[in-house]
Amino acid sequence: MAKQKPGRGKQRSKEQQAARREARQAERQRLAEQKAERERARRRRRVLVQVGTAVGILALIGGLVAFFTLRESSSDITADGPPGTDDEGAVVSGSEDAPVEVEVITDFGCPACANFESSTAGALATYVEQDQVRLRYRLVSPIDRTSPNEFSRRSIAAAGCVLEQEDPQVWNDFKASVYAGQPPEGEDGLSDTQLIGLATAAGADEADVTGCVDEGRWLDWADAVDDQAAGDYSATPTVFVDGERLPEASPAATTAAIDAALAQG
Repeated sequence: MAKQKPGRGKQRSKEQQAARREARQAERQRLAEQKAERERARRRRRVLVQVGTAVGILALIGGLVAFFTLRESSSDITADGPPGTDDEGAVVSGSEDAPVEVEVITDFGCPACANFESSTAGALATYVEQDQVRLRYRLVSPIDRTSPNEFSRRSIAAAGCVLEQEDPQVWNDFKASVYAGQPPEGEDGLSDTQLIGLATAAGADEADVTGCVDEGRWLDWADAVDDQAAGDYSATPTVFVDGERLPEASPAATTAAIDAALAQG
């Protein structure tokens, strides 16, 4: 066997050590690069979270500004409503000194509201005439979501024209006739011409009401009163007696609550 030349083994050992050093250095470099990339990714995520939070806060602020602007705008419009309405846009009848206040949130296109009106209007009118109740009708239009021609909204606006006559009987008769002419849900409601006809039949001046309806004078008010009532009910009709919501909007429940409130003085 040939003898290994002196120093050759040491040379291979040095080469192996150098290769290992290079491998360790390359591994350290690779790990350092991975760590740097993780740190860059962490910073990017932090920036995105901060940006997202800022955008969310700005969106929230924008939404709150829009909400309160809308509410303020609606309040301004309802405060300038037709005669016989209050700052919330409710149609008010009865003495301010009446011991009991009744509030009815109702939709001209709602079948249950029509039933409530036909069965309860007489009793409510008697309470009002006897100065026992101050009655507030808040007119809303949620059922217009299924109405092809915005029957409820246009009826509210027409009611504003009728209220300009400043005659409670004309208002009551018009209200009753609109409910009586209510269309089936999802179908076209009465036209503006038909609403004018009902107002005239109730005793309103035809020329005045025609000009008012054609002008769309109270359409913005109709939208505003609907907006104002949005958080105060979940179904129509909804009835409050002295600020307490009745669990059931029925004639019996309504008169019973009124009588109980009167008994309490």
